[in-house]
Amino acid sequence: MGVSSVICMDLHNDSLRGFWDNGVPVDHLQPVPVAAAWFYEEVGVEDLCVVAPHEGQVARASDFRKRLQKLSGVDVPMAFVSKSRSHHGTREGEYEPILVGEVKGKTVIIVDDIISSGNTMLKVNELLHDAGCSKSYGYATHGLFSSPTVLKEFSESSMEYVLVTNTVYHKKGSLPEKVKQLSVAPLVAEA
Repeated sequence: MGVSSVICMDLHNDSLRGFWDNGVPVDHLQPVPVAAAWFYEEVGVEDLCVVAPHEGQVARASDFRKRLQKLSGVDVPMAFVSKSRSHHGTREGEYEPILVGEVKGKTVIIVDDIISSGNTMLKVNELLHDAGCSKSYGYATHGLFSSPTVLKEFSESSMEYVLVTNTVYHKKGSLPEKVKQLSVAPLVAEA
């Protein structure tokens, strides 16, 4: 008895599907359409800009943007943050974030796949507010929140809220008001 099929939800890297034998079908489910519909209903698209927090998330943010445009019939601009490595002599992992695109006066949605330490999304949020955005929201499929301080930092941030799916279990009542959870059960049921 072996594995007859595999269902995955928003893999960090699509090539991970290759770990299963060729004969095993792998369904790689994407919750972006469901999340985009959430934001369309809750936030709307007026003065909206979708933001990728780094180069590796441009495709995901672009898909999110296209879904919003399809729902609304309105062109939604996009921006991204480039993680430009600082000058020589800086510690490994340090970078100077550079915003590419215009967010002044816009409501922004930062689109990522995983929130673990929260550093990327929180730093990008600061950068966007420094650049003049009017409101900010976050979205990530997997809300790991690797320590209790991460949730506190999101609660104290200038973000309106962060939306994560329920791919990671969190005890009822353990998430602060600024962290909302979206069920992917209908998506999995359809697969």
